[in-house]
Amino acid sequence: MGVRWPVSPEHMIRRGNAMEIHQIRYFLAVERERNFTRAAESCNITQPALTRAIQRLEEELRGPLFERRPGNVALTELGRAMLPRFEAAIATVTEAKAFARVVLSERRQRLRIGMMCTVGASTMTMIISALAEAAPEVEITLTEGRGSAVVTQLLMDEIDVAIVGQPRYVPALDVMPLYTESYGVALSREHRLANSEMIRLQDLDGECYVDRIRCEFDAYFEDSQGPWPITLDVRFRSDREDCVQALIASGVGVAVVPRSLELRSELLYRPLVEPEVSRTISLVTVRDREPPLPLVVLKKLASGLSL
Repeated sequence: MGVRWPVSPEHMIRRGNAMEIHQIRYFLAVERERNFTRAAESCNITQPALTRAIQRLEEELRGPLFERRPGNVALTELGRAMLPRFEAAIATVTEAKAFARVVLSERRQRLRIGMMCTVGASTMTMIISALAEAAPEVEITLTEGRGSAVVTQLLMDEIDVAIVGQPRYVPALDVMPLYTESYGVALSREHRLANSEMIRLQDLDGECYVDRIRCEFDAYFEDSQGPWPITLDVRFRSDREDCVQALIASGVGVAVVPRSLELRSELLYRPLVEPEVSRTISLVTVRDREPPLPLVVLKKLASGLSL
């Protein structure tokens, strides 16, 4: 089970890539014009730039969107499947921009976003770029930390909104789910479990482990499964993802990671099963606190993108 994001299938957000609004606009232009050159002219960009953007989009979706024919371009099966989703995404952003113009005053508006440090950069990019597209006049401040610390900041009015994943929340908070993703195991290509398609929790009993100090996996596991049934040989601990991944790549151990976490190219991801454990990343606000106007826009945007 991979990431599920409201605007698309699981490939709309995946490790290492973040789909951008302009790529979707270019796709729709090619579909409309059925010609790359005319589509580029309608988008006021060069044809090579448009072609590269479409190619990157196809790479992110892992399949061709168009059949290139002499003098004509046709949608592939994947292109036809993605067309209504792309149209809906653009319609939502357009509606949010119109809404933003109505609710935002001419003076600069500010929005303080707190994000759990283990949320992948792709998620952050998608959310913030969508808000920037809808309301370019908003000044965004982004801070990050452990999930529990971010929630505390929210309750203390140090931030306006939190993007976090916690097993449970206090009643004072309003929680809007964004996507759900499973946990897996990050390991080197030389590891003894590298050829396994998936890894059982029991397979990690006694395994050398690199502890991601700021990871919330333990809380999710204990909430859904109870106490740990195995013993890990914790050799290293770090609160820096780059250090953790470097240690895993060197072969000193493995780590449990969320599916959307961007991994180094030399690392492998294997789903964790028996049991499967997942987390839900949500947009969290304080229920009875009057929101700043940019937050109203962000929540409307997130709600409009839900399938």
